Amino acid sequence: ELGFEEIAQVLYDGSPVSSSRVRTAIACGAVEKAAALLERPYRVIGKVVEGAKRGRTIGFPTANLGEIPTLIPANGVYAVRAVLGSQTWPAAANIGPNPTFGEFAQKVEVHLIGYTGDLYRRELAIEFVARLRDIRVFSGAPDLIQQLQRDVQSVNELLGS
Repeated sequence: ELGFEEIAQVLYDGSPVSSSRVRTAIACGAVEKAAALLERPYRVIGKVVEGAKRGRTIGFPTANLGEIPTLIPANGVYAVRAVLGSQTWPAAANIGPNPTFGEFAQKVEVHLIGYTGDLYRRELAIEFVARLRDIRVFSGAPDLIQQLQRDVQSVNELLGS
C-alpha cells in the first residue's frame, strides 16, 4: 500500500511556489527567479542540429539545439552551463531570431566557451544561470562580434572560465 505524506507549502517571496509560477518566470526570461523557485537552474535538453554555420566564420561557433520538448525561455541572450556527457562548459545561449542576418525563425544557439569538436547529433543540456540582454539588430558582423565578445566576458565573470 502506498502512503502519502502532506508537506508544508513552500514559500518564495511570501507566495507559494507552484509550477505555474515557475513556468511564468521561464516564459518571461526570469531564469534567476525560476532557479530560486526550483532550487536549481532551469535546464533544457535538445539534440544538436545543423544551422547556417555562420558562427564559426565570425569566431563564435554555435551548437543549434533542436527537439527541445520543454518550455524555452523568452528571447534573449543568456549565461548558461552546457552539459555534454559528464563535462560542463561555460556558454552563452541565444534564444530567438538572428535579425542582423535577416533570419526571423526561433532558434536556440549555444556557444560553448573553449570547446572544440563536433557536436552534431549529440544530446546537449543547458542550464540557465542569468539573462544577459535582449536580442537586437546590429549594423553588421563587426558590431555583432564586439557584442559577442562582451557576452562571453559576462559569462566568464558569472561562471568562471
